[in-house]
Amino acid sequence: MRSLFFSTFLVLFVTFDGRGQHLVAVGPAIGIPDTLRGRLPALLDTLFAQINRGKVDPSLLDPRHAELTADILVSLKGLTDGDSVCAAYGVQLINCYPTGADGWLLSLAWSGVDHQGGVVLKTVFTVMLGGSGVFCVPVEYLTRSWATTVVGNVTYHSPRPINLERARLFDRKNTVIAGRLGVPPSRLQFYICGDYQEALALLGYTYDIKSNGVTRRGAGVIANTIFSVVNNEDFSHDLFHDYSYRVRTARRNSAAEEGIAYSWGNAYYVDDRGETITMAELVPDLRRWVAAHAGVGLLELFREGGVGFSLLAPEVSARNTIAALLSDEVEREKGVAGIRQLINCGAGDDNYFVALNELIGVNPANFDATVRALLDVFK
Repeated sequence: MRSLFFSTFLVLFVTFDGRGQHLVAVGPAIGIPDTLRGRLPALLDTLFAQINRGKVDPSLLDPRHAELTADILVSLKGLTDGDSVCAAYGVQLINCYPTGADGWLLSLAWSGVDHQGGVVLKTVFTVMLGGSGVFCVPVEYLTRSWATTVVGNVTYHSPRPINLERARLFDRKNTVIAGRLGVPPSRLQFYICGDYQEALALLGYTYDIKSNGVTRRGAGVIANTIFSVVNNEDFSHDLFHDYSYRVRTARRNSAAEEGIAYSWGNAYYVDDRGETITMAELVPDLRRWVAAHAGVGLLELFREGGVGFSLLAPEVSARNTIAALLSDEVEREKGVAGIRQLINCGAGDDNYFVALNELIGVNPANFDATVRALLDVFK
């Protein structure tokens, strides 16, 4: 069995490798309907030629989710490139089945041969194909039985009743964060997902080796579309990043943006009750952790990241919590104009400290004393 599969894979791989006719090979067991058989290879060739160029023509996209589909399809670029595991990867169509009178779901697999001769499955991606020859991520098809609930500027899609209190909070944050940064609030589509694997599937990633086993994440904001962190209706952490991207004029500074996102939004991850984690919870935890570790250098903790200080979630970061305290001080002393300056300070901790020193007089020399004072007075 292994030799037969291996031989089949090599044939498909050679087809992809430019020595055959099509960019996407068709697996030997694929039952392509007669109505599709004559045009599917050409459609896939056209699509993948555009993916490889990094831009998909709107004429190939279902207008209902065109921007979202374009962003996700472009993310497939480079999947055939070699890496430390395989010299290169081939892509083949492995499944095709109708979704109704005028549409199909297509599954494509990227696989390669490792240095020991074993077959490695890298990615399986599923995309909708409409009868008119347009492509779409499968989110609408896979959530066709879900209920929708509109809360302000946010349309929630969920297989269960949503938490309206959290949804209203998120809608308020959407308006407030946008207003602070001087941009109009977005109208958002928000899908409630049980975990990151479900979010990936709605976007078309049936399997992805880099995301294997990852659950405690969400996805977005992608084309004004959000996929929740573990069933939570509040995605304001990454919503801030989306708005910040629109107003930023310099390279992204991680410390500055993560700190503001922790403060204006939340700490992204959820606790064991499914609630997003706030500064009101993190600062007391960090205060207790610092008190229990006499002599700890807060600048060193900031530079190292300091995950694991809180029992609320293993992923929350002392670095980002400290940066949030500092961004709050910037806003207190300099207002949103100071926050904008912090956002635009440029990449790296050196630029971050230059901006902090200009705004509120904080630098590496007085960092520990300043942060300890901010921890003490936080309420």
